[in-house]
Amino acid sequence: MDDLKLEEGIAIIGIAGRFPGAENIEKFWQNIKQGVESVSFFTEEELLKAGIAQEVIQKPNYVKAKACLDNIEYFDAEFFGFTPKEATNDRPSTTFVFGMCVGGSGACWL
Repeated sequence: MDDLKLEEGIAIIGIAGRFPGAENIEKFWQNIKQGVESVSFFTEEELLKAGIAQEVIQKPNYVKAKACLDNIEYFDAEFFGFTPKEATNDRPSTTFVFGMCVGGSGACWL
């Protein structure tokens, strides 16, 4: 490693991301600069409709907020060679990463 030349380093050639209230890096940065609040806050009625138990909502340390991602349900399982069952059973973070690879760069080699 001592003879590693600076020219042989690694370069970051692209970046992608989806965040609450921002479908891409540009919108995320714009939201930060403008001080946009991207956390969603919920009423007790909304939480009850979502299936959260009343006793949970009443706890003093329960936070009635969530950082929500839009359109997360639109993962194209077939495009990535997943069966519908695999896409449903897989961890949401895995399918999210696959979707980000294509959305951010047009191609991603994992």
